[in-house]
Amino acid sequence: MPPEEIERAFQKNRRVLNKVYGDTPTDMPAAVKLIEQMVRAQSLLPPSLVTMLREGAASRTAFKLALAHLTDLEFDLAQRVVEGKDLDTLVLLCRGANFNRPLFVSLAIALDEQVHVMDGAEKLGNLYGAIPVEAAQRAVRFWKVRKAV
Repeated sequence: MPPEEIERAFQKNRRVLNKVYGDTPTDMPAAVKLIEQMVRAQSLLPPSLVTMLREGAASRTAFKLALAHLTDLEFDLAQRVVEGKDLDTLVLLCRGANFNRPLFVSLAIALDEQVHVMDGAEKLGNLYGAIPVEAAQRAVRFWKVRKAV
């Protein structure tokens, strides 16, 4: 097959993947480097997530990578949770990864600006408490199996 045809096929596949999964964030290399440094320094801990999320757009990709790393799941799942402000999936990830209730509430409030801090915190805490750890861990295991495939 001529090189031009191979390149056209790759470009077509890239367009399809970008349409399905979105473009790779432009700050991905810097975010990967930051997360790798934090892992090596053993400073990538669940509370780091709140700091990254509160830093805003500049740390959004790093936050998604850190969330994926700490929950041992794929980046695309973390991206869907963050971009979709999917608090239902976030609570499953937090419960399944044994993140504590205050951490989940802080992440949820920082992730979704629509949540009123005082009213929302109690509701989010109740949501966290309503999810059995075993059920959350089953969901996380399912996602991990999908990651392995």
